[in-house]
Amino acid sequence: MPRISLSAVLTALCCLPFLLLAGCAGKGPLEGSDTKAGDLFLPDGTAVGDRDLVLRSYGVDYILIGEQHDNPLHHQVQARLLRALAGLRPTVGLEMVAVDQNPVLERFNRGEIAVDGLPAALDWKNTWRFDFALYRPVFEALADEKIPTYGLNVPQQVLDTLRRKGMDGLSAKDRKLLPDPVIFPPQAQREELAKVFRMHEAMRRTKQTPTGDAKTAFERFILVQSIWDTGMADQAVRLRKAHGKPVIILAGDGHVRGGTGIAARLRQIDPGARIVLVSPTSTPEKARLDGADYSYYAPARGGRLGLSLEQENNAVLVRAVVPGSPAEKAGVKAGDRILSVAGKPVAALGDLHKAAAGREPGAPLEVKVKRGGKEMEVVFEK
Repeated sequence: MPRISLSAVLTALCCLPFLLLAGCAGKGPLEGSDTKAGDLFLPDGTAVGDRDLVLRSYGVDYILIGEQHDNPLHHQVQARLLRALAGLRPTVGLEMVAVDQNPVLERFNRGEIAVDGLPAALDWKNTWRFDFALYRPVFEALADEKIPTYGLNVPQQVLDTLRRKGMDGLSAKDRKLLPDPVIFPPQAQREELAKVFRMHEAMRRTKQTPTGDAKTAFERFILVQSIWDTGMADQAVRLRKAHGKPVIILAGDGHVRGGTGIAARLRQIDPGARIVLVSPTSTPEKARLDGADYSYYAPARGGRLGLSLEQENNAVLVRAVVPGSPAEKAGVKAGDRILSVAGKPVAALGDLHKAAAGREPGAPLEVKVKRGGKEMEVVFEK
């Protein structure tokens, strides 16, 4: 995964490195709710079973299932849905594998490479920055159900070169790996991407990383995102035409949510295509799915302090606290509203990341919460 991808940045906005909730997924209802992690919902918030998605998917050309790359629950849900959809005899396209690795996946499809052999065969550590163990359930489902699987992504080194040097830096060989034409986003999506880009640049400046010319960097950012989404869509269309079966695409939710990423390109490359979008959500009660046909519930998460968070209107609420965790020791309770982090106000999940930027690793973290009409400050120690 390229290190500054839209999906990676969106993951960073929603999943803070200092707020990991270990083991919250798949353990039954969270405190104060009958909703279970992994439950599937319609846009109106109605809970449905996997069979509803299967029935809806007959006659569909593409099924896009979004993920946050570092969330194990997301991959468990993807694996479950792959098994449920196997009867459609689909082909699967993966964002996390580049097209030049497809000879390896062909061997996997034929059973010549087992799941345990894939990390080495794909050079996983150097081509995708997320632990293979997170994706093991997905590859086990693909192997068990004998679902043909292929990479969709433009190779890492090509995207890296584009960021550093632009199109002029590519060799003739690399240019052949790009989609033609590249489909750029409409103005509305450019504005959303600009927000993500500014967030990313703020993070880079905090880390004292040189940014170069901002305008050039932004245009290259747009170029990379456009090539990324167009390339994956182009490859998915090729798979559908070659195999004559629906294509299930597993990709970061930034490429899936709202249908503005891969799906928008699919509709231009394959006019009339029937598409189903499935995205994770941390607020199933509100069913804010941003255009998804289905969502699966996954509490907002991120690592060591033992908190599960969710967005509700203009507030970030603590949904659950792991017993014995640093969050419990600091005095945080389920139902608390987070008002500020490190003195910076918090009204959305994305604000948490901005508030934490620049904090020294291991330094105490001051968090102001509101509980029962009373404001109080809690401190997370190293």
